[in-house]
Amino acid sequence: MIKKYVFLYPLLVAVSPAVFLWSRNFGEVPVREVFSTVLVLGVFGGLVLAFFAFVLRDRDKASLMTAVTLLPALYFNNIYNIFFFNALFQLRWRWAFVIMLLALAIIFYKTFKTDTNVSALNRFLASATALFILLSLIQVGWNSIEHYRNNTLDKITIIPGESSSDLRDMYYIILDGYSRPSIIKEVMGFGEIDEFTDHLEQRGFYIAKQSSSNFPSTAESLPSSLNMRYLDRPDLGKKHFQMSEDHLVKDFFKSQGYKYIHFGAEAFTFFNKYADENVNIGLFSPYQKSILENTIVKPIEKSLAGNRFAWFTEKFGFLDARLIQWERTNYQLDRLAEIASTDHVPTFVFAHFLLPQGPYVFNADGSFVSEEEAAKRTKLENYRNQVSYINKEIAAVVDTILENSEPDPIIILQGDHGFAFGILATKEPELLKELTFKPGQQEELIIPNVNYSFPNLNAYYLPDGGDTLLYDSISPVNTFRLILNYYFGQNFTFLDDISYVINPNDPSQYISVEDLRLDR
Repeated sequence: MIKKYVFLYPLLVAVSPAVFLWSRNFGEVPVREVFSTVLVLGVFGGLVLAFFAFVLRDRDKASLMTAVTLLPALYFNNIYNIFFFNALFQLRWRWAFVIMLLALAIIFYKTFKTDTNVSALNRFLASATALFILLSLIQVGWNSIEHYRNNTLDKITIIPGESSSDLRDMYYIILDGYSRPSIIKEVMGFGEIDEFTDHLEQRGFYIAKQSSSNFPSTAESLPSSLNMRYLDRPDLGKKHFQMSEDHLVKDFFKSQGYKYIHFGAEAFTFFNKYADENVNIGLFSPYQKSILENTIVKPIEKSLAGNRFAWFTEKFGFLDARLIQWERTNYQLDRLAEIASTDHVPTFVFAHFLLPQGPYVFNADGSFVSEEEAAKRTKLENYRNQVSYINKEIAAVVDTILENSEPDPIIILQGDHGFAFGILATKEPELLKELTFKPGQQEELIIPNVNYSFPNLNAYYLPDGGDTLLYDSISPVNTFRLILNYYFGQNFTFLDDISYVINPNDPSQYISVEDLRLDR
């Protein structure tokens, strides 16, 4: 029975990128995206198979040509990196594209002309493809078992209580990788940060001048702050992703009658199925975009983009992840400023912007930065440009929200962590001013620099006395414990403000930064 349908194995080749990437990124890929992607790839593979069956009039030859065509079409970037870029010689991708195209033409000609039975070769390729798919599915299964085995999360008890005032809109705005202002000024040499902090303080914000993030990455910081607790241990994959999507803070505000509006970023927070409204753009999810960018579509798009083919760039800009990031940020900032001016029920807004860290796509004036332009600058130059841009935009958004809100809203501006200074940055502050991170230089990020990577922006607008409970070293894990206590009559105990990293001696455990210093 199986032999009868061996000729359909190219369909497995077609869906293999989706299954493989799912197995490698199990924690951050919703099943709904996998199914839709597998369906599209399967249809694509079926169309290619039907084309070769029509042209060659031979089922076995059609299967072979379909498989041989799909491999470079769907795995172009992998093949290029293995055979043309990281090999003894390095070719530009255009030449690699030409070589692959010529190879396909030769194989097609030989296949068309040969009288040799290729069924044995098809059975071998079918077995290899099936094994590849099976191993990926086994990995998915194992990850699923580990996820459900470790998916015990004790709920924090919410006590009935009357809010201290009318229900206010709640804005939780995450600026990815935004360091503490003193670090940006004294270490990075960006004195303009004072204009931003002065503006916030004049508007009534409290800036926690000694705040540090509890964890060094978004995938750890957000599940911690949104659930008001420390993470048990690292590397739980899907659990951390799930904690960021199905979080306690969302549960609380929805229980109070709030509408939940979710502004997602490119990855990790892209879409939240529990939100009443998702504000985002982009035809493809980060998972689907990763698959697309590995295919032959990406080099074709890069080849046609530019002044000579401006029409193509305009119509197919959805293929450019950097351009989408630029457009998404502008779109979401505009939408964020509009929320307060619309008639609506009390609203909880979670907004995650991949700025100032993230893809460097903004000049200080807000204009788009091409990949080539960004590569000519140092990492710190790109970072400072995006700090300058987002400062002006967020200041304007905050002004609009405050002017159009009644009653006064609660606003949190928070860096989920600081700038990712690596182990190469373990110097004194005056020396760090000279740190440049030349283009292409790779910092060692296994152990983040404990002095400079954790300090984060942490600014609060808490009207009617809420700011009296704030203190300079408050960290994200206590943000909503304070807010829910003061404004909603809860009784959460404040946790110690601690920064954690993965223990270099035991990767299954966290260790506090202070204990890490003692171990060194």
